[in-house]
Amino acid sequence: MFALLLGLNILMAPSSVLSVPTTPTLLPALLPICSCESAGSPTATPRQFDDEGNVLHGKIDPDDIGSCQINARYHLKEAEKLSYDIYTEAGNINYANWLYLKEGTKPWLHSKKCWSS
Repeated sequence: MFALLLGLNILMAPSSVLSVPTTPTLLPALLPICSCESAGSPTATPRQFDDEGNVLHGKIDPDDIGSCQINARYHLKEAEKLSYDIYTEAGNINYANWLYLKEGTKPWLHSKKCWSS
């Protein structure tokens, strides 16, 4: 079967034929942003979970969720319409990629000091 994701053509085959990664890849521009948002440094690895294995919530705004700190108050309904669960790593990354393609860096401007060069 074929799928269209974020404007990129992706060939998908049954799992018996092709091993499909369970976690999607962040768009390159989002990597330092999500690293800053969830790990505090543009060179760190983005974190979906805290040290106890719970979904990471923002320190300033607990509605900020996961590796890309998607704000549930503003984005949960839209993410659900798109079938993205922002509380999972895959859903958080997929929604962040979609949001970036739609709005650019605007949703993450509060952390710009950390990720802009």
